[in-house]
Amino acid sequence: MNKKIFYYITVAAFLTATVFYSKDNSKPKNIILLIGDGMGISHVSTSLISSRNDQFKKFSSVGLVITTSADNLITDSAAGATAYATGSRTNNAMVSVDPNGNSLQSILEIAEKKKMSTGVVVTSSLTNATPACFISHVKHRNMEFEIAEQLIHSGVDFAIGGGTDFFLPTEHGGKREDNKNLVDSLKLLGYDFFNEFNKIEITPRTKKVAVILGKNGVARAGER
Repeated sequence: MNKKIFYYITVAAFLTATVFYSKDNSKPKNIILLIGDGMGISHVSTSLISSRNDQFKKFSSVGLVITTSADNLITDSAAGATAYATGSRTNNAMVSVDPNGNSLQSILEIAEKKKMSTGVVVTSSLTNATPACFISHVKHRNMEFEIAEQLIHSGVDFAIGGGTDFFLPTEHGGKREDNKNLVDSLKLLGYDFFNEFNKIEITPRTKKVAVILGKNGVARAGER
C-alpha cells in the first residue's frame, strides 16, 4: 500500500439498502461509504476525544464489521475491502474473489443490476486494492492493468482518482505494454473524460464521467 495515500474514499451513490435506517425507518436516498486507510475504532475514538467539533459526533448509530482475511489474522487492503464490498472473507491480496478464485458479487454490481447510480472516488489510483474490490475481480491486487480494463466495463457512472499509468499505453505516457488505450475506450463507452480539475465541466445527469488525475495516486491536497 502506498503510504503517501492517506485516505481511500469509496463512494457508492444512490444505493438503497435495508441495513441503514433514518429515525422514521424510511429508506435512505443515498448511501456513501467512506473508507479511511487503516482507520479503526482507536482512530475514531482519538478523533472524538481530541476534537470538540468532531464530525463523528453527528452519527447516531455505530456498527462493527469483521474484515479479517480468510488466511491471516492481519488483513490487507484487498481482503478488507472485499469484506466491505461483498460481505465475504477472502485471502490477503485477493480482490473480490473467494480463496478459490471465484468472483464475488459486489454491492456496486448489485446496484447496477437494480439500475441505481454508482460512483467511486479515491485519492489513490482507481486500480488500487480498495476501490478495485468494488469494480473488479482479480486474484492479486497487483494486477492493476487487468483491474483498469474491468473498470471501464463495470458500468460505474462516476469515477475519479489517479492511475493513468494503467489506462494508457507507453507511447502515450502510461505503462501498458499491450498498446491498449483505455482512456479512448472510456470515451467510446460514453464517458466524459477529464484529466485536470480545472477542465471538469458540468455534464448532463445522463452522462457518465471519468476523471483520472495523476499517473498513480492523486497528488496530496497541498500539491494540487
